[in-house]
Amino acid sequence: MQNTFMLHEQAIPKAGIPETLFLAVLGAAMVSVVLRYRSTIFAGPVALAVAAGAAFAVALAADLVMDQNFYLEDGFKFVGIWTWAGFLVMFSRQTILRDAEGAMSLQDDADRSPSDSMR
Repeated sequence: MQNTFMLHEQAIPKAGIPETLFLAVLGAAMVSVVLRYRSTIFAGPVALAVAAGAAFAVALAADLVMDQNFYLEDGFKFVGIWTWAGFLVMFSRQTILRDAEGAMSLQDDADRSPSDSMR
C-alpha cells in the first residue's frame, strides 16, 4: 500500500523539490483552506473535523519522525480520510435536513390563504 502513496517521497524529490518544502506547502495550503472555510467547518460536527485533522497530523509526524513505520503512517492517514468522510456525510445530512425544514416552513406559509392571516 505504501508504494501507492509515495508522491512526496519519490516523485517530488525526483522533480528537484525537497520533501520538507513540499510538506510545508501542503501544510500551508491545508491551513489556508481551514481558515477560509472555518465558519462552514464549525457549523458542522466539529469533533469529526478535529479528529480528522489530528489523524492527518499524526500521520505526517509519523512520516517525518519514523522513516520505516508505514503501518502507523498509513493507518492514521486512512483514519483521517474516513473521519473526514464521516464529517462530510454528517454535514451534508445536517444541511439537507435544515434546508428541507426551511422548505416545509415556506410551503406551510404559502398554503395559508390571505384570509387566514387576517383572523
